[in-house]
Amino acid sequence: MKVNGYMLRESIKRYNLELQVAKNLFNSSTVKFEKEEKPALADISAKIYQLEFAIVNLQSALSTYNAVTKISVEGLGDISLLKAVKLIGPLERMELIWRKLVAPKRDRYSRNEDEATVRNANSEYAQKTFTVEEATEQTKTWAGRVTRLRAAIATMNASMVDSEELGLDVKLFE
Repeated sequence: MKVNGYMLRESIKRYNLELQVAKNLFNSSTVKFEKEEKPALADISAKIYQLEFAIVNLQSALSTYNAVTKISVEGLGDISLLKAVKLIGPLERMELIWRKLVAPKRDRYSRNEDEATVRNANSEYAQKTFTVEEATEQTKTWAGRVTRLRAAIATMNASMVDSEELGLDVKLFE
């Protein structure tokens, strides 16, 4: 059977949901009224273990999938999907630091006094080491890198791989 990253992620979500339901059932089955029928705790516990084991297998397969799937990204070359996913954070942070220079957050309680609003001949002010145009250009550059990386990740997450290559039991998709 062929699988892709999206299938693996969605299966993990599905098993996590089923696991949460089983845990809730376990907790609600610890007490009962005299004539009430509830499943045995040992049976629910066994089901919880099966679900946990399935999630571990799917997560392991997803890690393997991310490690063996290669993508080509402008400026980075050929890298694993795993590395690409990890690079999203640093690239987004680079975009953010430049974007903050272009549109800094203002403290709504301060007067934000700067060179344009203060008249004092005896004051000396530090000058900015960048222009708004330069910061805007850097923001666009980093945002473009993030966009290209996200697009490459989305494309490669859709690539199909044999489940046997990932050591995955196809019964997990039934």
